[in-house]
Amino acid sequence: YMRRLGLFFITLFIISGITLIGINRYKNKSADENPEIFKFCISDGRCGLADEDGNIVLEPKYVINGFMNGFAPIYSLKENKIGFIDASGKIVIRPKFEDVGDFSSDGFAPAFNGKWGIINKKGDFMTQENFFEINPFFSKNGLIGAAKAEDSWGFIDKSGNWIIPAQFDFVFDFKDNGLAAVKKEGKYGFVNEKGEIVIEPVFEGFFHYKNGLTVVWADGKYQLIDKNGSLMSAQFTEISGYRFNDNFTFANSDEGVWGIVGTDGKFTPKPDIQNVTISYRYAMDAIADLKNGKKAFVNEEGGIVEINFDSMGIFANGLASVRLEEELIGYIDANMQVVLKPVFEDTRGFSNALAAVKKEGSWGFIDKKGEFVIEPQFDDTTSFNENGLAAVKADEGWGIINEKGKWVLKPKYFEILSIEEGRFFINSRERYGYTDKKGKILFWIDYGSNSVIKNAKGKIVWQDSDL
Repeated sequence: YMRRLGLFFITLFIISGITLIGINRYKNKSADENPEIFKFCISDGRCGLADEDGNIVLEPKYVINGFMNGFAPIYSLKENKIGFIDASGKIVIRPKFEDVGDFSSDGFAPAFNGKWGIINKKGDFMTQENFFEINPFFSKNGLIGAAKAEDSWGFIDKSGNWIIPAQFDFVFDFKDNGLAAVKKEGKYGFVNEKGEIVIEPVFEGFFHYKNGLTVVWADGKYQLIDKNGSLMSAQFTEISGYRFNDNFTFANSDEGVWGIVGTDGKFTPKPDIQNVTISYRYAMDAIADLKNGKKAFVNEEGGIVEINFDSMGIFANGLASVRLEEELIGYIDANMQVVLKPVFEDTRGFSNALAAVKKEGSWGFIDKKGEFVIEPQFDDTTSFNENGLAAVKADEGWGIINEKGKWVLKPKYFEILSIEEGRFFINSRERYGYTDKKGKILFWIDYGSNSVIKNAKGKIVWQDSDL
């Protein structure tokens, strides 16, 4: 099921010999998801929804994906079918489909039962189920890619009418520039909403940047399509970086000279650059190797800034961790200036203006001045979540503290994991449970028993009616 979409990704946690499935955050989270309802899972892989008081909103009998436009697909393990819930967790379309896509903003989704068609919010087919395949998402213009046969793709509307007749090997969704990539005879080009070919299918590949630009390439040459859908004339032998910063990325000209290219397609040579590489040691898209032997990156203004450290973390609260002298870690600001000296053995990123750091073998928390707010005393820790809570490991076990270092949940548990919306997953070896946003335990599930859920006082709040 969901063979094309990959919607029901499952995260595995191996805890105390038990495989817990689906502790991960919702995918494709949208604003109409109810933040007071969260997903929980039991150790056989079934998941449900609970509210902030620990009430079971949706029985744990499903695999649940994230919300999109007010609906989330649910896969029934018992019926081997897919349906939908709304943002309150109510089943609004019973599981009856073999495969589905996401709902559009006006309430339509692709669905499969032997053939593909378009359904409404009630789960009724609005079209005849006569499509070979349909892409998972509607574009903002209300069109969606569909196929008559394996290599015969075009675009239909929510009623199943062919707006752009099937004529391509494959089609992709429309972007904000009004163009959709299409594949024809093994090459890629772009069409507008009328089906007119705006950019001929002559390219070997393409990918979209975050700021509305698209990169295309053929015969070892790269070009840019701007956010208005126009193909820029400049050609490059390489464009490095998975995406632009807000303004620039590295590029190599036809003459073999490295420089930077802006969102306007203008190329500025940077003769000091010897080569550019992708490096996961730095939280950036690409790093330039300079002719003087140092490394550098391009900033938002198009300047080349030298890097004088071995590795770098992601910026948070205006600071990023860097590994400097003698393998110790400090912090830099956005200007690449060291503001906290390298005195830490390990660090986490800043969260809520506090960062977890390890010094002399123990973890504590510092503020942005580098002063300890919570002295080093823990064996391990998470960062503080959005609710001002962190899971920490003391001699007695894992517990939860607030930003003042006070215990919210006493340290006696085998493991605590931070999960969605500032909640925690608790593992005590004999049982596992979930907390609310304040760190209070809502309910427990005994290992080896997936049919009963009990609240913190031991009262049964759910029992599997199928058993």
